[in-house]
Amino acid sequence: MIFEKFNPEIHDYHKLASLTYDVDFRTYEKVFKNKDIALFAIEEEMILTFKKDNNENYSFYVILDDHRQIIGMVKISKGETHHLIQDSLFLFKNLRFSEASKLSYISLLDSLVLSKVNNNDLYIGEIAINPKNRGQGLGKLVINKIIKYAKNKGYKRVVLDADFRNLGALKLYESLGFSVFNQKSSKILDSQRGMYNLEYIL
Repeated sequence: MIFEKFNPEIHDYHKLASLTYDVDFRTYEKVFKNKDIALFAIEEEMILTFKKDNNENYSFYVILDDHRQIIGMVKISKGETHHLIQDSLFLFKNLRFSEASKLSYISLLDSLVLSKVNNNDLYIGEIAINPKNRGQGLGKLVINKIIKYAKNKGYKRVVLDADFRNLGALKLYESLGFSVFNQKSSKILDSQRGMYNLEYIL
């Protein structure tokens, strides 16, 4: 298993956009109404973020097998790294209004339900395994590698979130030693979300 930082000149960002969509497909379906439009917006955001991102505290890793085929992706951050207003302004400055407004709306929904992250936390923002590679224990392997990395770097917690509707993910995280420390839900207009906020104490 190989971890590489995302680079759209090397990695298939179409496939990675599809994995990103799958992580939160219910929200993307609700907000964009059309999967192809949502995927295009995700791709544009990926490329844009890559071009501007010089934040050492945020990393988007592509997970490859020994033949350099994409088997998954994971996004991690060290402490609090994303800011709703700044991120939204950046999107509106660089993307079409329709794409920027929908992506900003999703960020707003996220900000209301995701975990509160401290400076000495390592946060797993997204993790996804390619559908044909699921059921092989890769998700567990990736998370355990992140936990080991966090221990070696002296972090206090590894933090992540599980959607209320994804009990399979909740059970997986709990089996790896995570525990729920908070639950959040919100409803804006006709969009409702809820998350279990989980932590692994190091």
